[in-house]
Amino acid sequence: MDSQTPLVSVCIVSYNASEYIIEALESVKAQTYQNIELIVADDGSPDNTVELCKKWFVENGDRFVRTEVVVPPHNTGTSANYNRAVKAAKGEWIKLFDGDDFLAPNCVEDNIAFVQEHPEAFVVFSEAGKLKNGQRENTMKFYDDFRRSFFNYDVRGQLLRALHNNDMSSATFFVKAQLLKDNPYDERYGLLEDMPKWIDLHRKGYKFYFFDKVTAYYRIGESVMSSNSRYYNLRYLEDWNFYFWNEMIKIMKEYNAKKAYDYQRKCLLLSSITVGLLKNKRTRFNDFMYKVIRRIVNKYMHFELN
Repeated sequence: MDSQTPLVSVCIVSYNASEYIIEALESVKAQTYQNIELIVADDGSPDNTVELCKKWFVENGDRFVRTEVVVPPHNTGTSANYNRAVKAAKGEWIKLFDGDDFLAPNCVEDNIAFVQEHPEAFVVFSEAGKLKNGQRENTMKFYDDFRRSFFNYDVRGQLLRALHNNDMSSATFFVKAQLLKDNPYDERYGLLEDMPKWIDLHRKGYKFYFFDKVTAYYRIGESVMSSNSRYYNLRYLEDWNFYFWNEMIKIMKEYNAKKAYDYQRKCLLLSSITVGLLKNKRTRFNDFMYKVIRRIVNKYMHFELN
């Protein structure tokens, strides 16, 4: 394997992505870096995402070292879907992104250049542009000064920040393949893949690195956590609660993460009130009430880590 142009596994993780999947595939085809295999891991979409991918691979497969579509017998959740993508990957590095996002043409080339300049970097993030109404917005970037400051901390400092909140854009996640193969996503938390994985890698001593260039674009609007009609995806909320009470609280006690504990408890309380009192439905009146409830919770509720 050429050390200057190692094989990169670009893995698209999809579910009901038929509206955007061709755009995602085309963004991989347009990469300036050539030594790429392309894998689509679809989580049993009931739409025609898989059929579109297979047809596109027939027409465009010669561009890549190899292609593969991975489909389970039934829907399993994003964590397991990510693991299937990683298991199928044969490259030295993995570029993961969701089927409704897409890559800038320079994405893989710039990431490979960065890791070759920084051989200590096994986990890399970069700037992400936002997609609004289908248009690229390079001026609407993900990382403000606070989020960017995350990467200035050592591993312990990054862990404490990760316990507090997710400050990374998963659309730009670039990682050493063997690292994810040895440390897979925790499938107990079906839709909550990012936070447990970031915290797990920090606890194992891996610092996250960053370079300031847009390498991917993500869509503003509906997400795995929420939608235009619901404040919370209830399945996601269940995974979040399970992770917090089953594992996260133990880590917070181990690292004496008092501020993170208080913040997470407030977030979980806000979600419970929203689901119970507002029936989790977005309306103009409920949006007003949500803001009021959030202000009350943030100002008057305090949780001590014992």
